[in-house]
Amino acid sequence: MKRKTPLILITTLIFGISFIYLSKLIERKNEKIKAAETEVFRLWDEKIADYQFLVNVNYRDSEFMKSFFDSLMVSYDKLRVISSQKDLAEADKNYLRSFIFNQMAAKGFISKAEILQRLKVESADQMFESPKLELLQRLESILSPYFMTKCMYSQDYDIWEQTNNRILKPGDTAVFMIRILKNYDLRSHQLELIPSSSMKIIEPYLGEIKVAIPKNENDLIKINFQMYNWLKRDTTTQNFYLSRNWVL
Repeated sequence: MKRKTPLILITTLIFGISFIYLSKLIERKNEKIKAAETEVFRLWDEKIADYQFLVNVNYRDSEFMKSFFDSLMVSYDKLRVISSQKDLAEADKNYLRSFIFNQMAAKGFISKAEILQRLKVESADQMFESPKLELLQRLESILSPYFMTKCMYSQDYDIWEQTNNRILKPGDTAVFMIRILKNYDLRSHQLELIPSSSMKIIEPYLGEIKVAIPKNENDLIKINFQMYNWLKRDTTTQNFYLSRNWVL
């Protein structure tokens, strides 16, 4: 019996070390998953702020767009339930499927096939069968406000007057905001706005433009701005026109 005691102790020690090692591996794996989930939610928080900007500024008079973005926010809230430990209720899954494949697809002119490709599934029913973290990351890319902005706009830029839609008078100096849209993938750093005497860069895809309104009400003022295309290694000039009677 005494001879077996050292063997039992050694065996117990080996099992103990193995258990501790496996516990540490599981702990590290969970920490990595948690960090990845935290990063996804951080990206979502940034996107929500971007969407709120769109609603408050670009679509402040559009009840239809406000309703669309409200549905988008509800989708975000439902997706936040998903984690490595939690799952969605069936009703929430149906809501998300309906929003993504109907409302969002129609508004963004995105085909169902493209959405399925981005989700890496063959059908909408398989959407929630993916590993939860991978699903979160894929949905995050689909619900990206910049991706949606590129789909929703049919023009290259959007501008608005910063001082609450006042009617401009001859000789006024006004501050306008400009946002480059759709064809200019600024978030991928393919294009860069170049500051000029009339434009101050505020964010990667926003510029502040100070202009003097013409004294002749029939005149239009032409605003030029330059962008550097990193792919073509070339600078392109864009322009738009303002009238003193233009109420944005």
